[in-house]
Amino acid sequence: MTRHCLLFSILFIVIAFSSLTTNAFAAQQEDTVNTNQEQNDPSAQKSEEKQEGSEVGNKDVTANSEEASDSNKSHLRSNIDIVAPVNALTTKKNDLKHYLAAEIIQPVLVGPEDHTTLVTTNNAINNKGVMILLPDWQQTAASPKALNALRKSFPDQGWTTIAVQPPNKPENYPSYAIEQTARDEENSKTLGDYQQQLAKIIAAVTENAKGYPGIILVVAEGHHAALLLNIYQEALAEKPTAFIMLSAHLNDIQANVSAAKNLSLLELPVLDLYLKADNPLVMSSMKLRKKFVNQELKSNYRQKKIYNTHTGYYPTESLIKEINGWLKSIGW
Repeated sequence: MTRHCLLFSILFIVIAFSSLTTNAFAAQQEDTVNTNQEQNDPSAQKSEEKQEGSEVGNKDVTANSEEASDSNKSHLRSNIDIVAPVNALTTKKNDLKHYLAAEIIQPVLVGPEDHTTLVTTNNAINNKGVMILLPDWQQTAASPKALNALRKSFPDQGWTTIAVQPPNKPENYPSYAIEQTARDEENSKTLGDYQQQLAKIIAAVTENAKGYPGIILVVAEGHHAALLLNIYQEALAEKPTAFIMLSAHLNDIQANVSAAKNLSLLELPVLDLYLKADNPLVMSSMKLRKKFVNQELKSNYRQKKIYNTHTGYYPTESLIKEINGWLKSIGW
């Protein structure tokens, strides 16, 4: 019995030792095979290189992003100096100097400021006089709506033309106040201040016009045509020989009524022209002027409609015909 147990123990030890030897040999063989595959497989090497390159690239991208972020911060709106827009009047003056001949541009001194005028002298044998051309505000002295055609055409008919570059449109007109009383007060003050400025310019231009022979005729557009009625009636500037209005109007009822009253009281020949296709404000103010003129029986006044195809633009031939016909009717 003891002998059998001993044999069984020896046999178990031998079997266990053989199993351990076999497993160790198999593991060694597997390690050898894996090593050979890694050495012979280029894709594995590329994968490792790619992974390493990706890590380096990510670092570069992160660095570039940080640099771009710092660059963007320097270009934020809060760090940019925003230049204010050029004054509209300065732009108009520069355009006139750029596009027109230098010899016709003549400054007029009004107080400490220079105001631009375009002077075209008479080309005919007979001197009829001086035609002062005043465009509407926000227009240039070479306004294409009507006055530029007169500036070019009338020198051949014996007139010296002086086209005036007007000042900028007054701010806060018409008023946006909620109450009607407040709107009327603000509009009256705004127009009053602007009217004083315009009167000084017209007075200076009229004084220069006296240096040429003949009568002085003023042709004005839009808002300025209506304001000149106040200026002449209040004697803020010397009255011309005759006055022609083109599409005269203002932007509030009270100012239009005041201008119409001053027209009816003004001792001055006036030609009041408007267009078939015109600003709606022109139509309402035109009726007011006609009403007050009829009430005061003003005799040296003519109101005439001109037919046009482009809203706000006067046909050159019709305009010149109406002006010449009216001037002859009053003796000029």
